[in-house]
Amino acid sequence: MLVIFLPMCVYTIVVLFPLIFLLDSSATFFWYSMMPPRFNHIGVFVGFIFFETAIVTTFTAAPMFALSLQLLFFQNISTTISSHLKIYRCVNIPQEQIILTLNACKTLQLEVQNFNEIFSYVIFTFKVAALTVNILSIFVAIKTFRVYPVFAVANLLLAADVSTMFTVLYDQTFWIPSQLKRLKRTVMYALVRIQPPSGIFPKIALHTLRSIPAVGIKVGDFHLFERASTPNFVNFVKRSLQGVLLTFPTSA
Repeated sequence: MLVIFLPMCVYTIVVLFPLIFLLDSSATFFWYSMMPPRFNHIGVFVGFIFFETAIVTTFTAAPMFALSLQLLFFQNISTTISSHLKIYRCVNIPQEQIILTLNACKTLQLEVQNFNEIFSYVIFTFKVAALTVNILSIFVAIKTFRVYPVFAVANLLLAADVSTMFTVLYDQTFWIPSQLKRLKRTVMYALVRIQPPSGIFPKIALHTLRSIPAVGIKVGDFHLFERASTPNFVNFVKRSLQGVLLTFPTSA
């Protein structure tokens, strides 16, 4: 569901752009407004709609692809852990299954570490961009709502779009280290039930489990995603918006 939702959420930007263009093609942030009066006819207008929409689509395609890769990674981690936890609902777990789960735990740990090496700064960049877009979009919407309501509503939709993407995509990342710990603990309980308990396999398996750290998703080199990351995101936007509105008050 989220894999379908994310591209739709990102391309709200692309949908809003030509709608504003159609409602007010003379806005100064469109290239069409810079054309001489003799070129102000329907053919040039339609051409610029496709041209400028293609530019916006190109700029949003790469971030959307990066976000989709992250989402698919989180879904893969979730599915893998959940499938192994379901197996351990049985009373008697064969030794071969425990070995498979040990390998899965080690693989998950390495995958998360590799993900952090590649995407930690991508996540940090997206977080900064999401904060900036939210603050500026809501600020512009408040300032322009009376004189240009269509543009104000578009900015509000853009802010809601980016906020939804951030919360939906990263709200469950704090779940990964806790679920890895739960999976390791479940395997330990299964090892205790192995007969005879004095064998060499339980000792090796316990040593292997203890050597696997419960890694989390990093945001740059600063910190990991935590349960409070989304509330902190919303609170920062609220406080920053209040500061900007107080700094640039509406003139009487």
